Amino acid sequence: MCVITCPDFYEAGRQAATTASLILSGTSPSEIPLDTDSSLGITADARMLQQFGISKTLLPPDAVILNSPLDAERQLISPITLPLVLATGSLLAFFAFAFIGYRLSLLDTQKLIRTRDILDFELTHDHLTKLPNRTFARSPSA
Repeated sequence: MCVITCPDFYEAGRQAATTASLILSGTSPSEIPLDTDSSLGITADARMLQQFGISKTLLPPDAVILNSPLDAERQLISPITLPLVLATGSLLAFFAFAFIGYRLSLLDTQKLIRTRDILDFELTHDHLTKLPNRTFARSPSA
């Protein structure tokens, strides 16, 4: 059958670990209460449900569905998601810093060119009249 009832193994494991820790801490086994709860959970195989045309809505809400197509996709995606996100973030950060560095160097270069032009003008022109001076007349570019 495609739907089975079975014990909740996670809960059973938790109870076994609790009992083992009590015994290891020195509690006498006769002092540990006996658990008689035999609650069963519903476990279904998604492929079998599909094969026999059984709707998942017929199962109780706490039923565990194994081999779900979404589980397979999650198993595929989860190992590559973190490295992919980190690689993408690293590339974006690299390009952002490269662009910022390029813009800053471009602004610095433009500022240096403006400063050089101002100093060249002040060297070759009179401060008061702004007319060419003797240095301008002697320069080979005149």
